[in-house]
Parts: sequence; structure tokens; C-alpha cells
Amino acid sequence: MKKLGVKRPVVWIDIRFDRKGRPKETTLNRTEYFAQYEGGTAISDIKQLNSIHASGLDKELSTLALDRAGHGAWTDVPRPRPHPFIGGTQVQFLDDEWLPALSGALYYAR
Repeated sequence: MKKLGVKRPVVWIDIRFDRKGRPKETTLNRTEYFAQYEGGTAISDIKQLNSIHASGLDKELSTLALDRAGHGAWTDVPRPRPHPFIGGTQVQFLDDEWLPALSGALYYAR
């Protein structure tokens, strides 16, 4: 990520839950890449995005994020809870493993 100028990629995932509240299906929504650790706007330079895609970073991050999406904590649950429940999560990665980051996913309702 450092070679590509990416400090913080964020992978957005949609999650469909079964009637018992367990993740049934996870699908990739989108991935955003940031050149800063906090805030800022997503990278929009076409050359840089093409380099990211050519490197295979997006595929690796998607695989890791889909794996992590099944483990997390709810931050917003609508009442009454719909059946089946539809929500999502964002999984953030940092280019420096020594920086503190959220260990799990935070789910939100759609």
C-alpha cells in the first residue's frame, strides 16, 4: 500500500442476515482508498486507481474484508428489527500495522 500511496483503504460490505440474526450472505459494495489516515477525500486520480487495481491490492483487501465482516458489533439496529435483517459494514485497513485500528467490523442498518 505504501508504494501505491495508499494509507487507509475502506471496504464497504453489504450483509444479509437470516431470521436468527446470523450473517447469511456478504457482498462487496465498494472500496475507497485514502492518502491520509484520518479524514480527507478518497483517491480519484485515474492513474493511481489503475495502479492499485493492476497490483491486485483490491482483490486481496476484498477477500480479507469479507472474512472480517462476519465478526463485529452492531452500532445501529432499527426497531422493530426486520426479518430478514439487511445491513452492512465498513472494514478499514492501515498501511502501518503499528497504528491502532478497530479490530472488528461495526455493522449498521440500511
